[in-house]
This record gives sequence, structure tokens and C-alpha cells, in this order.
Amino acid sequence: MVRSVRSALVVLVAVAIVATVRAQMPQVVDLKNPGFEEGLDGWSSWYARQPVTVTTVDGPNGKCLRALGEEGSRVVVSQAFDAAPQQWYTVRYRYYAGPNGASGGCMGYCRITFRDQNGTFLDYPSTHALLDTFDGWVDGAQAFKTPLSIGTIDVGFNQTGASDLRIDDVVVELVPAPTPRPNTWDQLARRRGETIVFSSWQYTNSAKQFRDMGLKYGWRYRLEEQYEELKSSRTVSFWRGEDVYARYAAHGIKAAPYIYFGALDYRSTHYNGEPPEDIPQMVDPVWHDGYVHACREVCEHYGQTPGIEYVFVQDESYGRFKSGPIAAEKRTSELWATLDDTVREKYGRGLYGLPTGPDDKNPYRWIAYYSWAADTWAQTFRRLREVIDESGCGAKLLGPDEVGVLMPLPWAELAQSVDVFTGQCLYSRGSAQMHVAGFTTKYSHDLTGKPVHNATQIVKYSGSPSPEEVQRQYSEVLQNGGEGQMLIAVEWFDRELNHHQFSAPERWATIKNLLRLMSEYEVQTPAEGNVALLYSSISGMAQGTALSSNEMLSAYAICGPKLHGWPIFVDSRALHNGTSTLDDYDVIVMPRAPYETPEVFAQLEGFVARGGLLVCADPGALQTDQFGDRLGAARLLGARPEACERQRDLTVAWPGEAAASRLRVYAAECYTLRPTSRETQIVGMYPDGTAAATLRPLGSGHVLMFGANPFGSTYVSEDEQWQDWWRQLLGRYGTEMNLPIWDLRLPDEALVQAEKPDGVCLTGNNFVRCQNGVYLGANRPADGYYIMSVAPDVSAESAGDGRIAFADGDLTDRVQATKGPFDSSGVAKEPYREADWANRWSAGALTGGLDIDFVFAEPQQLSRVAIWYSGAVDGLTASGSEGNGWRELATVRGENVGPDVVELVVPVAGSYSHLRLHFADPGGELAIGDIEVWGE
Repeated sequence: MVRSVRSALVVLVAVAIVATVRAQMPQVVDLKNPGFEEGLDGWSSWYARQPVTVTTVDGPNGKCLRALGEEGSRVVVSQAFDAAPQQWYTVRYRYYAGPNGASGGCMGYCRITFRDQNGTFLDYPSTHALLDTFDGWVDGAQAFKTPLSIGTIDVGFNQTGASDLRIDDVVVELVPAPTPRPNTWDQLARRRGETIVFSSWQYTNSAKQFRDMGLKYGWRYRLEEQYEELKSSRTVSFWRGEDVYARYAAHGIKAAPYIYFGALDYRSTHYNGEPPEDIPQMVDPVWHDGYVHACREVCEHYGQTPGIEYVFVQDESYGRFKSGPIAAEKRTSELWATLDDTVREKYGRGLYGLPTGPDDKNPYRWIAYYSWAADTWAQTFRRLREVIDESGCGAKLLGPDEVGVLMPLPWAELAQSVDVFTGQCLYSRGSAQMHVAGFTTKYSHDLTGKPVHNATQIVKYSGSPSPEEVQRQYSEVLQNGGEGQMLIAVEWFDRELNHHQFSAPERWATIKNLLRLMSEYEVQTPAEGNVALLYSSISGMAQGTALSSNEMLSAYAICGPKLHGWPIFVDSRALHNGTSTLDDYDVIVMPRAPYETPEVFAQLEGFVARGGLLVCADPGALQTDQFGDRLGAARLLGARPEACERQRDLTVAWPGEAAASRLRVYAAECYTLRPTSRETQIVGMYPDGTAAATLRPLGSGHVLMFGANPFGSTYVSEDEQWQDWWRQLLGRYGTEMNLPIWDLRLPDEALVQAEKPDGVCLTGNNFVRCQNGVYLGANRPADGYYIMSVAPDVSAESAGDGRIAFADGDLTDRVQATKGPFDSSGVAKEPYREADWANRWSAGALTGGLDIDFVFAEPQQLSRVAIWYSGAVDGLTASGSEGNGWRELATVRGENVGPDVVELVVPVAGSYSHLRLHFADPGGELAIGDIEVWGE
């Protein structure tokens, strides 16, 4: 007997081991024609821009896909498959990528697309840049995890530009979850002496919309609970209005006035309701007076207990300055002549006044105008600082909340007035743009020395971020010296749902956990670094309305997140004004600087002469000053650029090194470098043997100059060859890399995942919101109908009277609400009418109570009933029947929730074909949004 038991145990253990091994083994997903042996069968092609040709040709292993495009082309070849929720997948493939002509760098990308179980776009969870493979075939792989709401995964190969892209042997596998990466949180995070509160964009006290949608979609909304929800997010919300702040004050929540609206009112009053149509706000002195007036008003009105947490001035202010110079022929007000004189005489050396319009190509007029704008903006913030300090209210002044581009703001001057800097960012994967949260945080931190609350766009924008993606981006903020968040909780492109609570509850729970941690903990970042990333402020100004800082972003991504170093942003405006210095650095990387002031030019010469390395990535750098006078760039750089054909690659070898690195060229404009000094060495060459990089000794230091900007595309951050090259270069100058800060992330325990409901929904109207999509897998709709004893007299049943099939009724249509159609902002194209989605009875209609009978064609094993209602439920009795009398299953008490919406769950048990819900006379109005009947 003992021997038999032991044998049985051995068999069970063996079976368990086999099952475990199988569970850990990758499972191949069936794709149609994954090797393209049957041409394009099973694959779809979407031509975004012509001309491009999609065919199959011979490859190393039979046929392969070929997408051959010319300049400006783009095509996507893709295949979708049904996916399992909350699983890890890997996509593997082989690819050949090369230029169709002379261009090099990135030839396209493989992008994964998630769609939910309604077929609605969710996210691009993974993008892999397909870089020039230098005439060979290489392997590509991407891993990602699906959300609960996943329906299908689309594997798409994107060909872009003048390129020859070939794909073969596509394999998709279900794989085990990867091993968690190391986390230095315990090493670098420590509790704050005092918790902090953040600001936020969230308006869940706009009750009407959320109550309406609560009935339509079936969600809980209690206005009173939203104040506690705000507290639990550790934020105060931007809002305005005496009534709103009175309710905040009653709940002990401080105000966060957005004084833009007060300035709007002030300007309107100043002009008797008719502001000049030809004067944009930001160039009007009255507008800036309005800010000061509005700030004084809010300090007086809300400065007492509980007080003001933050004063917020303007969203995306630089974009408003950018649109200031309207076309000259439209300028009719006298202000324009005065402003033009001021700009010309004070900032343009008597030569350059206002730009003639948004399309003005003269860089010096833009430099003069933006210099005026910088001083004006700094002066406005000084005035606001004075008002706040004089009031004694203790409010913290938030900085200008710009988009995720490094702009030529007066950073150092603003830092004298601003308490907390913010900055918006919107990520995308597969390039340096993935690290934009860290980028915006670090330049704000480095250029001001002030706390940074990053406005990280973790709503459905370019895609819907998972809890893990929110964790990654929020962690980037902390890695780069940020303190926390200006919380973005408004769903800009899911406006009908309008908040994480309702669009992605698991994300909202995660966000609150992460905000709590940031509120309670601070992170120790490196104290210093020996590499400076130089931002040329006047070169940024010279861009006019086409502001971009992609070269700076790429330089940051390589030197920071990729090499795990600690580069420091330096602003040339601060150098010019003497509020910053280059003395603390061994290497300066200058990504883009066609214009600079003589004062900064002299500081760069001194830096090199003292032994520093200046890496001039921009072949057109330092040509003139802010007034168009030549700087004598060749004297410092040691070479002169001459335009040449676009190049595919270059080779670089440091003096004394035998091996040269072959590197991709990403720049659209290429130059041959002509040495202007006998000491200048050619250290890099194009394939035709002309100079692509030079090294000029000067004093005790050197200038390394490129003929093709190595930061010419954000895809360069994904280039391992360039990463290795920078690692070797910076290593020569003692740069610390592999710093532990880059392994820090907010603890995994803070993440919350969506969960499948227990049982099956017999009425077929259940969904679980997850990542802006829906999980429908719990629905097992049974044949049946419902019937009401009293017809609704306020919002009538759309399906009429009598027997109402589950698929047709207003009380069983939650899922239908999720199917839309919706406009581009996520609002249903059909305007909301309560009668389309809910039933409502007047106060006197139910004096005899209400019976709602659910009738199934076959008996069902029941488990619970879920009801979403507004108004009053005084008592509810659930009874079951098999046609021979009713058996009481449960009795519950409801409540009068007024206009709010709540969920009432009634446990029931037993097998029945009839279920009756008897509502006692509620003594008031009753609206029912939806009812779900659940079985086992």
C-alpha cells in the first residue's frame, strides 16, 4: 500500500513537472504565410504615402517581403491575430534594411498595435527601429504584455522614405513573463520630512457629465466622494469659480487658481468687451497686467484657510508668443509700431524689428522678437512673485507649462520667481522620444535648480498607457531630478469617459499609489556630471515658428538613459548673462548652434583652451551672432563645412586607434569638412574618402567636429554602434556611466491590474474597463427577455412595452454603449439622451412598487444581480421561479442617492428560469441605467 502511494506521488510529481515545463515553453501563434512563400496572402498593405512598391522577392530562406520606396513614401504591411489577455508575447523576424539611394540611418520600424474586444485602437506597446543593416540580414525581436481588454494584436512593418526594406520568417510566441529588472529604489529613495501635494488637471466635480455617463455605461459616481478621491491622489485641481472653491474649502482642500481666466476677464473689461482683434494676447501689455490683477484677486479671496497651494499662470505660453507676430498687413493698432520700435532698438541693434509674419524667414528678427518675449515673460513672473509675497498667502508659483520641447525661455530669470517648474511631454516608442519625460524633467531641473513636477501625458493620447508604462514614465521623472507630477487626469481623446477612474480604473489605482509614493519619498540623484549638453538659446529663437529640440533630445537619450551617465543641460542665455559657467565640465556636446553671442563664443574658446573637449555635432555651428555678424567659427572649430551629397555612413577613428567605427549617417544634410588649420586632423571619413569628422587641438583641449550631425534623427538613440562610440569617447574623459539612478523605478507593488469578474453574465451586457478598452469575456448571453410591471414615464424604454429581448433593452445595453461610434475626441457621435440608455420613473409612478421580471428560455444557475441606478431605492426583493410559485432569494436595502449613480449588488443562488426584482415604492424618482444577471 505504501509502495502504491509512493508510485502515485511520483507520477503526480512527474505530471506536475511536465505541465510546468509546458507552461514555461513558448507557444507559437499561428500566422498565415509568415515566411511570405505565398506572396502577400494573409498580409494587408496600407499605403500612407506613395511612391512605394510592395512585392515578394527571393531571400536567404526562400521568398521574403520587399517594400521599395522613394523619398517621402511610407507603407505598412501587417497581419493581425486574436490575442489572449494579460499574457506576454514575443515577435521575432529577420530583416534587411538599406537605402534606395544615398540616404542612411533608419529605414522603417516594426510596430505592434493593440485593439480591444470591440476592435477599438488601444495602444502601440512596442516599436523597433529598423536601421540600415549594411547589406546584411539581422534578427529583430520585440516583447510585450497584453492588457485584460486585448482583442487583437497587429504586427506591422513600416517602410519609410527612400529605402529598401525586406522582411522574412515572422514568428509570434506566447512566452513566460520576463524576470523583473533590478531596482535601486531601496538604495536611493528616502522618506521626506514632510509630504508634498501636487497640482492636477482633473474635473470630476463636473457632476452632470459623469452622472449622465454613469447611467449610460453603468458606473458609480457620487459627487461627495470625488473630494476624497482628489485627496487620495495627493493633488489639488485647477479650477475657478466661487462655488467650486467653497466646496473645496469645506473639504479642507486648498485652491489652485488658474489665473489665465482672470486675465481674460481683465482684458475684456479694459477694452469694454471688445479687445482689438489684431493684437494677440501675449504681445499686449494689458494682458500681462491682467495676470497680475488676477493673481492679486485670488490671493485676497482664497489666501485664508485652507489657503492656496499653487498659482498657475498659463498653459503652453511659448506657443502663444510664437503666434504673436501676425502678418504685417493685418496689423492696424498703434501698438504694433511701438512694439516694433522697442524690439528693433533694444534687441535688434537698430536693424531687426518684429518678424513680418509667421512665415518670416529672417532669423535675426525672430531672435530679436523672442529676446523681447523672454524679458517680458520674466518681468511678468517677477510681478506675480511680488504679489504673492506681499499677500502673505504662501502660495507656490508654478512655471510656464510648455510642451515637450526645450524652448528658449529665460530659464534662470524665471527661476528667481517660480517655485515649481512643470512641462508637458508625450512619449512615443522606438526612438529618443520614448525618454521625453526624463528629457523635459532634466532640462527643467538643470536650467533652474528648482523642483520639477512633470506634466506627463499618461492618458490616451498617442496610445493608452498600461500601469507598467505609467510606472516607467513617472520613474523617469524621479531618475532625472524631478519631484513629482502635475497630474494629467483628463482624457483628452476619450472625452466621453473623461477621467482615468472611468476609462482605465486599474491605471487610476496605480497612479494614486505612485503619487502617494512620490508625495512621501524623495530620490537621491547624482550630485554632478562632467558632460554638458549645451542648448543654444538664440539658435532656438532663430527657428521662428518651427521650434524643435530633437537634436538635444537625442543627445540626452544617448548620454543619459542609454549610457546611464549624468549629462547636465547648460543654457547659453545663462552663460551670456553670467549666471552659469562651463568650469565644471570636461566635455561639452553642442547638438545644434548655428547662431550664438560673441560672449558665449569666447567662453567656448576658453573652455577648450583650458583642456576641455568640445563636440560640435552641428557642421553649421557658430556662423554668426544674434545680429548677423560673423563669429569666425573656423578659428575655433578648425574646419569649414562644404555641402556634399547625402551620405549613408562614415567611419571614425580616434588618433592612435587602429580600428575605425563604421557609423550610420542620420542627417539629411551632409558636409565635407575642409581643415583650416595645420593642426586639424581628419578623424572621420565618408565612403568616398572625404572628411566627415575633424579633431582640432586648441590650447590644452580639442574640438571634435562632424560633417553630418550625429543627432540628426531621434532614431540614433536606438543605434548600438553609436552608443558604443559615445561610450568609448566619454570614457576617455573619465565620465561615469552605469550609474544606479537609471535602475531606479517606483516599486512594482504599486501597480494594479484589471481583473476578470467571477462567473458569467447571462444578460450579455457586462464589460470591464481596462486601458481605455473593454473586456467582454465574461458574457455568456442566454436567450431571454425582461418585462416591467410599470412602464417608465419620464425616460421611456426604447424597445417599447411588453417583452424586451436582452439584446434590445435599455436596461441591458451597457456593452452597446461602448461600441460608439465616437468622434476623434472620443465623444459619441449621437448626442446623449437619457431615454436611449436608461429608464426613469417619476416620483408618483411607483406608488405600488415595480416588478422587473427576467425570463430565460432555460433554467440558469444564478449567482448575483448588479443594478446601476440614480434616485431612490427603498427596498428590493429578488425572487426566483420555475413556473410554480416564487421563492424569495434576497432582500436588500437601497438608498436615495439623488442625482448620483450607484451600483447595487444583490446576491442570489439557485437554478431558475424566472427572476423577479421587486422594487418597493421609492418615494421619489428612480432611474435605472442597467441590470446584469449573473450565473455560475
